[in-house]
Amino acid sequence: MDDISRIRNLSIIAHIDAGKTSCTEGLLFYSGLSHRYGKIDEGTSTMDFLPDERARGITIAAAAASIPWKNHEFHLIDTPGHIDFTAEVERSLRAIEGAIVIFSAVEGVEAQSEKVWRQADKYQVAKIAFVNKMDRIGACFEDTLAQIDAKFNDCALPLQLPLGQESEFHAIIDVLSAEQLNFSGEHKEKVLRQPLSPEQAERRQEAYEKVLEKVGNFSEEIALHYLEGKKPEPELLKREIRRLCIERKLVPVFLGSAKGNLGIQPLADAAIDYLPSPLDTPPYKAFLAHNGEETEIEPDPEAPL
Repeated sequence: MDDISRIRNLSIIAHIDAGKTSCTEGLLFYSGLSHRYGKIDEGTSTMDFLPDERARGITIAAAAASIPWKNHEFHLIDTPGHIDFTAEVERSLRAIEGAIVIFSAVEGVEAQSEKVWRQADKYQVAKIAFVNKMDRIGACFEDTLAQIDAKFNDCALPLQLPLGQESEFHAIIDVLSAEQLNFSGEHKEKVLRQPLSPEQAERRQEAYEKVLEKVGNFSEEIALHYLEGKKPEPELLKREIRRLCIERKLVPVFLGSAKGNLGIQPLADAAIDYLPSPLDTPPYKAFLAHNGEETEIEPDPEAPL
């Protein structure tokens, strides 16, 4: 792709069994690259291609895919979650600008979740989060948010709310657009945006106020709107959220069920909206092999390889 502002170099990171590979399979399927939604339990996932991975149902080696999405391109790395293969995560994070951190809505923030989060911080990788398994028994979006805030310095910025609990989970409230997201079709491939009911609108308004308050802590423009009781323009709010995400001050949080085919398309849209392109990050420092001098590498497609 010539316009590198439309590229997102991403990694999906998480504790083992949080749903990294299932989310990647959803992205492959809904982008049209794959004609079936690969399932780890059935040994049909595209990204877990090694015999040991399919036999054991876990990711062992990092796997990469280039995925077209809405006139953009994701260079996506699916990483292992097991701590024995953490070196694969480390080498993946060195090569990307953004990460999607997956959390299970049942288990919340687990030990390896903290490990991969700190690894991402080490390499100054911007993050968005996806609370997966919202349709499972014991799933709780609010508890997971509280754990993220407690573990990672009050950074969670929930931009979605669930409709329905556990097995009744069926749709999503988009906090910024004030719409209900429904998913229809054989594989939930169609995303339908519908108006909110009065009760849902009240929930959304409360969440929206919290978003303005949290973003306003870091954005003078949003703070002025908030204090004056004015609603900021959607473009301004999204632009400020994106800036704060890239600066690693806030982490936008989304939700769904990868196995249940719910929430993957909005997550992909969020990666475009909030995660950095190569142009949004500082130049990489490197050493010239012939003399050992330090140099900087710019993201220039016209430069020598």
